[in-house]
Amino acid sequence: MRKHQAALSSGRSAVWRCVAAALLAGLAAPGCDATGGSPECDGALDCLSSPWPAECHGDWECVEGRCEASCAPVECEAPADCDGRPWPSRCTGRWECDAGECVMTCESIECARPGECLVLPWEPECEGYWDCQSGTCAEQCALPFCPEEIPFHAPVLDEEGLLLPWTSYDEVVRTAMEFIATCPTDEVTGLPWYMQYSNFRHENMSPSPWPHNPAGLDGMMVETLLRYWPYTGDRRWIELVRVPLDHLIDESTPDSYLWPHVPYASADNTGRYRGASHDGRDGIEPDKVAQAAVGYLRFFQITGEERYLEEALHCADVLARTIRPGDEDHSPWPFRVNARTGEVIEEYTSDALWPVVLFDELERMGRSTPARRSAREAAWGWLMTYPMENMRWKGYFEDVPVDEQNENREQYVPGEVARYLLLRPELDEDWRAHVPALLSWIRETLGDQDERFYGATGIREQLDWLQLSGSHTARFASLCALWHEASGDDAFREEALRSFALAAYLARGDGVVIFSICDTSVWFTDGYFDYVPHFIDGMAALPEMAPEGEDHLLASTSVVTEISYEDDGVEYTTFHAEGREVLRLSFTPTAVLADGAPLEELEASDQGPGYRVDRALGVVRVRRAGARRVEISAR
Repeated sequence: MRKHQAALSSGRSAVWRCVAAALLAGLAAPGCDATGGSPECDGALDCLSSPWPAECHGDWECVEGRCEASCAPVECEAPADCDGRPWPSRCTGRWECDAGECVMTCESIECARPGECLVLPWEPECEGYWDCQSGTCAEQCALPFCPEEIPFHAPVLDEEGLLLPWTSYDEVVRTAMEFIATCPTDEVTGLPWYMQYSNFRHENMSPSPWPHNPAGLDGMMVETLLRYWPYTGDRRWIELVRVPLDHLIDESTPDSYLWPHVPYASADNTGRYRGASHDGRDGIEPDKVAQAAVGYLRFFQITGEERYLEEALHCADVLARTIRPGDEDHSPWPFRVNARTGEVIEEYTSDALWPVVLFDELERMGRSTPARRSAREAAWGWLMTYPMENMRWKGYFEDVPVDEQNENREQYVPGEVARYLLLRPELDEDWRAHVPALLSWIRETLGDQDERFYGATGIREQLDWLQLSGSHTARFASLCALWHEASGDDAFREEALRSFALAAYLARGDGVVIFSICDTSVWFTDGYFDYVPHFIDGMAALPEMAPEGEDHLLASTSVVTEISYEDDGVEYTTFHAEGREVLRLSFTPTAVLADGAPLEELEASDQGPGYRVDRALGVVRVRRAGARRVEISAR
């Protein structure tokens, strides 16, 4: 029961200027008072507090210090006005005219693989699946059978018959990321596939016409950058991430909307972002607004470029303004809402986490306000009072149908809540009870410990899509590793190692990483940006997973802004002056300096600042206080 609606419209570069005073007689032009004076602006975001004066949808522009309303061009008054436009999809259907914009609606589709049919609505009164027969989508009223055997590689087992990875974890993450570096581009738009599509088919290397998920994907991309760029020291990853972030900002909701200038969680496959899938036209997901805003904020911390800070602050203020009282059936922000009208599309999501992360990081930077702080406390209080107690974890994935009865359950949000508690235990006095409770719930609700996985726990995505997923198995493994590090419970170390091994088998070896054993589509989230970070987190908690005899920074509690790996040691700089790092090195340090001052080598019970060395594993743990630049000398 999925419907794909795509929109085609001309780019923002083609917007024409509307002068509100000419359109609305008797009203002042936008940003101008009755005497012709104008408030100064440095950028479009400065204009958002001004009332929108025009009878159109569009965006504010700051022109020579003046706020001016820029209306999107009117493309149509009726569907017939859209006839003759190029049809940028493999489906067949019809044009519709929505608020002056030509929108295409798919009704049938030419297919090469069954997965390409999933954009169509499911009409039969039965459960079933799509098949592709002679290039045409056909409904099948029976569930397909998949034996869920480990793919691509023959299982490697230890002497006890338990699963080992087929290759090194370093190779798994490097080949995956190199695929992203050389990702194919769309023939029409020239955009890399990950900016226009959510997934592709590896059998024929073609993108799938499934709705895109830009805000969440780009947020995950930044989380990957935070780990992989310090791991490699390769700055090209910073520039690679900049392009989709800039595009996400440029494709934000119009400034005239009730939710102005915030990112879309879903989109069609044209490269334009306007809401799609079950969010519908103009639909957004507030938790993805926060997730993308955290990405903007952390990219500012890496680059120092104010544009990204301004975007993050704006999103934080929109969220602070739109928060509402929550209860068992109503989250502090709806899961889905129409950005233009404010109409709620779906009431409940358990994901109040990303707004909390955003507000907490602004507080850490000294950029909080009373409104932001109040929203943070309300959201955290609701999260601890309701989902943490009743375990109603649902409402994250963009492409699932509206669930008015709140029957679906998923593991992404409880897993990320557990991670946040492990990173910030001071936020919850009961974190030592809550974290294992969350891991147990994930295992019992969506885990699979079948003997065909040789001792590993595989994790299924959600009740609405019970596919055993590589990314979600890797997430669970990383959480088990982090909990082992915090608790010393060796059973979680064992579970982490086996589950990491299972997740690695979904990587083919050439950079292709499939979503699940049965659904072999390749998602840019599940195969890359919600897959690679978990392995690096696992290396930090279990450094024996990291390559021996090499130099890698595995984790930092701050954003790393500079790092270099040289023959005589490692140097790095962080955004925050307080923090901790974990490195696995090929050498034993002769000295460690923090902002030029020697750090003391600590004993096991010392709290620092200083550093500890595990000489058997080559692991160095640094604890900083009041210093951003660290030098670890090899000579």
